[in-house]
Amino acid sequence: MNNDEKTYVTVKEFADMTGKTTQAIYKRIKEPSMLEFVKIKNGHTLISTDALDLFNIKTADKPIKKDLQSNVILPSNVSWAFDILIEQLATKDVQIAAKDAQIAELNARLKEANQLYQNNHLLLGTQDKKLK
Repeated sequence: MNNDEKTYVTVKEFADMTGKTTQAIYKRIKEPSMLEFVKIKNGHTLISTDALDLFNIKTADKPIKKDLQSNVILPSNVSWAFDILIEQLATKDVQIAAKDAQIAELNARLKEANQLYQNNHLLLGTQDKKLK
């Protein structure tokens, strides 16, 4: 394929596509395996999207989605799983809050039962003294 027929993107765009930092991309493009995919145009370093294969990313197979919460780029299938896990965590948080309320109620009942036991014990002790 001729260099003019390849699609080139900036280092920043390439980093966004791969989920790597621009520093990591600049370090990697110095490797001999990357030289054929890199060109300089008007003082800017451009990288062919064909180099995505070297990063084990295929643009057609793994569409990229930017997660706004953490500014991390995730393949769409990972993002989907991540969203499901967030929902599950929220559900678990609600369930834990309900269990915490149940535990607090049981502790209050246990405290009442302990107080009743102590009162009964005192009453029985005073009754025994009166009978003697």
